[in-house]
Amino acid sequence: IQETQRFIAELSPNWAYVNVLIPLPGTEMFRTCVDTGLLDKKMAWCGELYRDLQTNYTGVINDSKFNELVDETFALCFRNNKRLSNLFRRVPIRHYTGNRMKKIASYIRMYVAFKRRKTHLRYSPIQVAIEPTNVCNFSCNFCNQNDPGHSGKRKTGKIDMRDCEIILDKLKKSCSNLRILSLVLDGEPSLHGNLPKIIKKANQKGFFVRFSSNGTKIDRAFLEKTKNLSYLVSVDFSPDKAGFEKYRGRKDSWSLVNDNLKGIADYLDVNKNLHLEINENSAYYDGLEKAGTNLKRMKEHFGKMPRLSYSLRRYHKRVDGQSYNYRHTIYYGCFYPW
Repeated sequence: IQETQRFIAELSPNWAYVNVLIPLPGTEMFRTCVDTGLLDKKMAWCGELYRDLQTNYTGVINDSKFNELVDETFALCFRNNKRLSNLFRRVPIRHYTGNRMKKIASYIRMYVAFKRRKTHLRYSPIQVAIEPTNVCNFSCNFCNQNDPGHSGKRKTGKIDMRDCEIILDKLKKSCSNLRILSLVLDGEPSLHGNLPKIIKKANQKGFFVRFSSNGTKIDRAFLEKTKNLSYLVSVDFSPDKAGFEKYRGRKDSWSLVNDNLKGIADYLDVNKNLHLEINENSAYYDGLEKAGTNLKRMKEHFGKMPRLSYSLRRYHKRVDGQSYNYRHTIYYGCFYPW
């Protein structure tokens, strides 16, 4: 790791980035990861390891020192990439963006439109979110749904299927670069009775769908309705049952979500186009260190398999309202964490 740091500093590239671990098949690292249980032979080699900051694969240094070195390396990349000289060096060689003058002109148009508070833009979006519903069956401590006056600020409702089809048609015609469609904003998407139909319609237009869910309604019946459809469902969870039900879910919700997550994981073998992302969310009330331990417990609990990934959810505020530092960024308390 320190050799990598020295190499970045010596090379001073116009862009630097590192991955924690990429065990390529056939390499000694791959065999070591299989022998130590970090990797399953049947699992895709990239899996979730390359971005898992909690994966101490060295076997030589302790977790604390490993995380310290990882932090230092990412900080070095950040300092290198933000240098003004490197910023200008990057502009002319980004060949994948096409005509660079056209790209620069598009950035100028975006900036001018933003400064003028334009509501009609001359360019299409690269990412779109549709809100199926703003109704939710949870009242998480960190969410705006927990605000007693929230329902008065936004009238609750669900999108009409005909309106949804019109939006999808327009997106298909107008957004040539759009590939991923997000189906979540304020509410719980699975409370919309036609969510499987919305996913199907989006797939037919060529969009891959992803949505965040609390997992209470993603049961076997839902999975059967969405069989062979392409989508990713992201669920916040924690092995800390008491904390989960106090701050995120409701009484007796942990077992329901746990069972549904196991059901989704098992269904990955049935629907090869289904992806599951499980986010450990106890950092909100327990801090990042304990959340990291919970993340390891959760990986052991659900196991490893293709198209199942894990991450550690980081919030802008904690339950005690204190701001904190993480990876050289100060996170201040705010009412809406995201």
